Amino acid sequence: MVIMKDIHKYSQHLSVLYVEDNDKVREETVIIFRLLFHLVDTAINGEEGLFAYNNSKYDIVITDINMPKLNGIEMITRMREINPEQKIVAISAHDEPEILMEVMRKGINSFILKPINLDEMLAILYPVCRDVDTQNTNHELSI
Repeated sequence: MVIMKDIHKYSQHLSVLYVEDNDKVREETVIIFRLLFHLVDTAINGEEGLFAYNNSKYDIVITDINMPKLNGIEMITRMREINPEQKIVAISAHDEPEILMEVMRKGINSFILKPINLDEMLAILYPVCRDVDTQNTNHELSI
């Protein structure tokens, strides 16, 4: 089981964009994210998320799928056009195979099913954070 201190050694220097339209879910989850990550920006829909993404660099994007204005799948598609290597974790209450296949085709790095379970979320985010931390370290060493 992954615990907060395990993931924190990789996540503490990372920046995250968290896109979630449900106010209650966003407010509760961002509390955990702020304990884990150096910087956490939030957006309430895909349109806002894409705007934030175009104006800042994020190590990880964590996004809901079903949102107003611009859904998560379309937002992911546009982000991939900007940066095909962007680490993206999708969150959804829907676990239908067609939705899962669609987000997998967009190249997400992982998927979290709602309602969010803290232990499961940490276990899913751990390898993503470890990979980003390793990439950042390798990049710094090559400069």
